[in-house]
Amino acid sequence: MYTTEYVTIPLGELLTRVQTFKYEGLRFVQMAAETTAQGMDLFYTFYDEVNDKAVTLDIYDIDETSEVPSIQNMYFTAFSYENETHDLFGVKFVNMKLDFGGHFFNVAVDSPMTVITPEQKAEREKAAKVAAAKAAKARKAAEEKSAAEADAAAAAKMLDETPEGDDLVVCTDLFGGSVNNEFTSIVQRRPNTYLVTNMNLPLLIQLLFAEEGRDTAEVIREICAADDTRVKFVNDLIEDTEDDEEF
Repeated sequence: MYTTEYVTIPLGELLTRVQTFKYEGLRFVQMAAETTAQGMDLFYTFYDEVNDKAVTLDIYDIDETSEVPSIQNMYFTAFSYENETHDLFGVKFVNMKLDFGGHFFNVAVDSPMTVITPEQKAEREKAAKVAAAKAAKARKAAEEKSAAEADAAAAAKMLDETPEGDDLVVCTDLFGGSVNNEFTSIVQRRPNTYLVTNMNLPLLIQLLFAEEGRDTAEVIREICAADDTRVKFVNDLIEDTEDDEEF
C-alpha cells in the first residue's frame, strides 16, 4: 500500500517543484482547494510509480491578490482543476494554456466555495480574536522579558562601575517594579547597598546634598521621615490653611 508525503512550500516554489516531479517521471493526480480564515489553501498531488508513493504539495494562505502559476505546460490535464478552482474559489491562475475565462462552470455567484454561513463567520472571528489575544500576550511577555534583561544589564554595569566597599544608593520610582525588584536581590547580597523606592524630587535632592561622613543608612532614614519628602494631598493642605486663617 502506497504512502503519501505532505510537503509545505511557498507559492514561489511551485513551478520549480513541479518541474522536478515532471523530470523524475511523477504522474499528476489531482489538485484541491480549501477555504480557510486566512484565504485559500491549495494541494497538488503527484504519484511516484517507481517508489509507489504519493507526494502532496501544500500551499497555504492564497488570497485574491495571489497569482498562481499554471502547471498546464508540464501537466496539461491540470486544466480542469485550475479552471474549476478559479470558478469555485476565485483563485487567480496565470499563463494557463486552456483558460475558460471563468465559464468552466455556470455558477449563480462568484467563488461560491468561499461563501460562509453566519455561524462560520462568527466562529472565525472568535478564533481570530483568540489568536490576537494570544499574540498580544506573547508580545507583552517578550517585552517584559526584554525590559527585565535590560534592567539586569544596567544593574550589573552599575555594580561594575562602583568600587567594592563603596556605598551605593539606588533610587527607584515604584516599589515592586522591575528595577526595584532587581536591586532588592542585589541589596541582599552586596554590602553597603541601599535601596530607596517611591522616589520624588525633594528626596533625591536631599540625598544628593546630604552631609558626608555620616552613616548612610541613618541619613536615608532621616530624609525618608522628613515632612518635606513625603507625599502630600494638597486639598487637605488648603483646607488646613483656610481653617488657620479663620481662627
